[in-house]
Amino acid sequence: VLAALLAVGVILVAAGASVAAEPPSSSVTVPTTVGQTITREWTGTIPPGANPTNSCAQVANTPLVDTHTVAVSVPAGAYNTVDATFTFSITWPDALNDEILTVLDPEGLEVGSSDGGTNTETVVANDLSEGTYAVVSCAFASPTPVPYSGTLVVTTSTPEASLPSAPAQGLAFSASVAADNQRDQS
Repeated sequence: VLAALLAVGVILVAAGASVAAEPPSSSVTVPTTVGQTITREWTGTIPPGANPTNSCAQVANTPLVDTHTVAVSVPAGAYNTVDATFTFSITWPDALNDEILTVLDPEGLEVGSSDGGTNTETVVANDLSEGTYAVVSCAFASPTPVPYSGTLVVTTSTPEASLPSAPAQGLAFSASVAADNQRDQS
């Protein structure tokens, strides 16, 4: 079965089949107020194929994936006043097809990947840096093209208080004190 799925993928690549998310890109600016939510949605079709690595990173930028890009803008000092949770997800009609969701940062490094075996995959990231991220969807095991809906939800919350650091001159310790005087006496 795996060989047949790969053969279908090779035929589609050879035929020049390509798919693209609609819209192909979106942008989001991180809110600077606690409690705000921003949602971006898109649709697409994941090409048939098989990918045993549980990540789309190795096949990104090929006809074996469907990609939606998200340009993230971060206002100066935003992460001093809010924490931002980025929730990327894809959903398709049924779990008969097994799909993968991978998010790549502006340098092409994997932020996260999801291959859970249901008809929804989700990648969550916090306080993403400014830049354009690739939301890549590919088949883990799927003999046919699969339509899907994609969503990015950005939610802001109160930043967790950081623990105070040690003084710049280092830690100071008092003289050692015996914990058990009877055992320490000779």
